[in-house]
Amino acid sequence: MLYRHFWARFLFIALGCVLITGCEAPKTEAPAPAVPKVDGNSVTLVPGSQQIDAISVEPAKPNEDAVTPITGRLAWDDDLTARVYTPISGRVLNISAS
Repeated sequence: MLYRHFWARFLFIALGCVLITGCEAPKTEAPAPAVPKVDGNSVTLVPGSQQIDAISVEPAKPNEDAVTPITGRLAWDDDLTARVYTPISGRVLNISAS
């Protein structure tokens, strides 16, 4: 008798879960985004598209801040720089690497 009540409750809960998951609002499809039309070297955008909001038109002007002339001298810190010299002068005729 205990098993009958268990299975009855189990079936009732399982049926409720199935009904709850099956009850969804119908999905409405969003309208397709406007696609720009390309014809050779010209692109035509649809009025009201997001691309038009991102475009701004301004007159072209030269960039004068690209180069700033500065006078100066490049120097290494001799306290932290180590000069490297060869211990022996002469030509290398053979390198035996093993």
